[in-house]
Amino acid sequence: MPNSPQFIGIQFVHDDGGALTIICDKSKHLMSYVLREPRANWQKSSIVEVKTKADDGTESGPSPGHVLKPDTLAVLQESTFDIHTMGQANVAFVMGDGVYARIFLAQNFRTLMVPVLSACGDHW
Repeated sequence: MPNSPQFIGIQFVHDDGGALTIICDKSKHLMSYVLREPRANWQKSSIVEVKTKADDGTESGPSPGHVLKPDTLAVLQESTFDIHTMGQANVAFVMGDGVYARIFLAQNFRTLMVPVLSACGDHW
C-alpha cells in the first residue's frame, strides 16, 4: 500500500500470502480493493469476474477484477457493493471467481473499516 496522505487503507493477510487490501483514494473519494490469491494463475491485464458472499446470504458481483499479476487483481469503482457485502458478514465472507475462492473472517471488519469509509465520505 502506498505511503501517501492521499490514500488510507487496511489489509487483511493470511499465512499463505493471500490478502485483501481495501483502499480509499481521499482526493477522489473512491474506494477500491486488491485481492491476492497465491494459488491463482490469472492472465495479466485480463478481467476476472469476482463475486463476494457474506455468511448471512448477502451477495454482490460479479465485479470486474483487473488482473495486475497472475495472483493479484484490483476491483476499482465497483468495489463499493462488494465492501458493503463484506460488512454484512457475521463470521466470514468469501470472495472468488468460480475457480479460486478465499475466505476472510469478519471479526472486527466493520470496526476496522470505519476510518477508511470515513475518509471516502461513506459509512456503514
